[in-house]
Amino acid sequence: ISAASLVATSIRPLPSSLRSQARTVFEVSSVASGYIFGSTKVSAGIKKIVHPVIICALYSLLSLSALASTLQTPLQVILMEFYSDMVKSGHTQTGQLISSLLGPSIISFGLQLYQYRQVLKQSAPLFLLTTGFSSIFGLLSSALLSRLAKFNPTSLSLSPLTRCITSPLAQAGAVLTGADKSITVFFVVLTGIVGASIGETLLKSLSVDDPICVGLSMGCLLYTSP
Repeated sequence: ISAASLVATSIRPLPSSLRSQARTVFEVSSVASGYIFGSTKVSAGIKKIVHPVIICALYSLLSLSALASTLQTPLQVILMEFYSDMVKSGHTQTGQLISSLLGPSIISFGLQLYQYRQVLKQSAPLFLLTTGFSSIFGLLSSALLSRLAKFNPTSLSLSPLTRCITSPLAQAGAVLTGADKSITVFFVVLTGIVGASIGETLLKSLSVDDPICVGLSMGCLLYTSP
């Protein structure tokens, strides 16, 4: 699919609308292929060092570089058109198209909460205390990090505050606090990658093997909502 759509983007006799659609298909399939490759085809040893998200990003970058070469367009322009809503090129911003799927994916988490509702009821005090403490700690530690790093301007210094929640919620939080949305998402991704890479290994080294404790610890580390 990726190869066929890449070829289609360079066929000049085709209407521009069709070439634009082929480009969107190429970009979406490249991101999907990169994630599938990083998640299923890379050995566990490598994934402990390089997170599948990083592999997906590198795969996507290589794919966009091939697209830039095919269209004879600077890679920087291709990257800007991939996501930025500041570019008015008539091409569907694939990055925003993919990001729009994050909202429904978060809602789908509710199904898992319903599935494990008995466990949630039985361990309600543990869940409430852990998430409450980690929310406060995450917010305060992020503010301290920003202060120690002396981030400037204000939009940058406020960006780490919502680093411990999922990207859609972090972007909404950035709007409320006046933070830079792009930098906010960067901190979210960085937190997620570092936590996913070392979290379970650290818990194992501390002899923490209870499934609820491990799941709660990883959830609070990566996606606690202040």
